[in-house]
Amino acid sequence: MKKINNKGFTLIEMLVSLGIIALLSTMILANYRDSTRANSLNLAAQQLISDIRSAQNNTLGSTPYNNQTSQGGWGIHFEKGANNYVIFADLNENKIYGPTEEGNVDYGARNVILPKNIIIDNIVCSTCNDNVDVTFLPPDPITNIFSAVYNPTATTTSSFSATSTLVRIKDSITGKTKTVFVNFFGLIDNEN
Repeated sequence: MKKINNKGFTLIEMLVSLGIIALLSTMILANYRDSTRANSLNLAAQQLISDIRSAQNNTLGSTPYNNQTSQGGWGIHFEKGANNYVIFADLNENKIYGPTEEGNVDYGARNVILPKNIIIDNIVCSTCNDNVDVTFLPPDPITNIFSAVYNPTATTTSSFSATSTLVRIKDSITGKTKTVFVNFFGLIDNEN
């Protein structure tokens, strides 16, 4: 009697093994995508905080805009629903972002584009509409939080002051949010 030695796998064993590998690969890939999106949102919130501090530091250091010191300091402009925000020099000293302050990047202003699928979801403060401007007035720098109401037919712009604001950014794919808090003392923090 000869002993038959079968080495190897049966077809069913191979299919089960491949199925388990495919399932594990799918789960790992899904977790990787979620963590990448979460990291993107966290990085956007940290960049936002850094840019607000940058405007504050530009004011403290009297950073020039187009070779002249901005007497109104520097600020940052947010609009609800936008995928960007603007760092600007307050050239006309009115504490709000306006057409004269659109800013030339060659002189120090910046238009910051948020990562893909991340938007400014909400702006919360006592007087805010769909926009808010956080400006820093030299030399201290004094923090000003204003929301402007633009009226294209009027010759002036109405603005309303607030003591603090929350700017919430959102990943439009996952629905997760991060909130950045700024108050009139100049405290800038991540709420979550």
